[in-house]
Amino acid sequence: MKKLIALALLAVMVAGLARSLPRPTGMLKGKVTDRATGLPLPFVNVIVRETGTGTSTDDNGRYELGGLEPGVYTLIFSIVGHETLTLPGIRVNGGDPDALSVDLVDRSVQVGDITVYGASLRGESITEAPAAITVLTPEEISLGGLSGQVPKLLESQPGVDIVQSGLFDYNVNTRGFNSSLNRRLLVLLDGRDLAVAFLGSQEWNGLSVPVEDLGSIELIRGPGSALYGANAFNGVVNILTPRPREIAGGRFSVAGGEWNAFRTDIRYAAQRGSLGAGPHCTRCPLTSSR
Repeated sequence: MKKLIALALLAVMVAGLARSLPRPTGMLKGKVTDRATGLPLPFVNVIVRETGTGTSTDDNGRYELGGLEPGVYTLIFSIVGHETLTLPGIRVNGGDPDALSVDLVDRSVQVGDITVYGASLRGESITEAPAAITVLTPEEISLGGLSGQVPKLLESQPGVDIVQSGLFDYNVNTRGFNSSLNRRLLVLLDGRDLAVAFLGSQEWNGLSVPVEDLGSIELIRGPGSALYGANAFNGVVNILTPRPREIAGGRFSVAGGEWNAFRTDIRYAAQRGSLGAGPHCTRCPLTSSR
């Protein structure tokens, strides 16, 4: 009887020790290319459906997904301008990285593929939104963001009036009747009002996020007070930023100018347990909603 009890206790101890040991993790890596041209595709979203995690391809079309427990997963490859590819039954083994390279089929981009959130406070196609909307994508922001000023990105958009009375002092409005003092356009950063409540003025230099790190900018032209309340009399500028997991990796920039002016920005984002798992993309198209 004592031997049976000792064997049972030993079995329980062995089972507990096995559960406490760290499980080996696997990694998937590969390259995404265009099927027609064979050229690498940067900024392709690579998502693991079962875990909700993912990454994006770098400038050479390569990606790495680390921290995956051994098992079978479904991978989704998506980017605007190409058909979304869903691959079920992808097995990941622990230890050495598993290779998975794919090619995507090109397709024409339709206007209805653009999703906006500011018109109705929910995601919807830009062609179904009940307002006149202009959307600036991350690519357009990157090309026009050399000035480091969000109003400079909006000055060429239809229906926009801009008054500048200083280096960082702008007043943006739509539908005319602009001045350096009035405020009829609500500016939001991920739902937070950027204006100074005491003065009622819009302080653009109070934007805490570098322009090149913005995900997208939605300009809703037309009355928006029914949804947003005061200060949305003529429209809303809805600025969205990517989630940290969508811009995994690091970024460091230094800029200088006249009068000994300079600016430094540093940013790093990684998922818990993925430090040292390999390089990730530092830029990523907007894929999240706010």
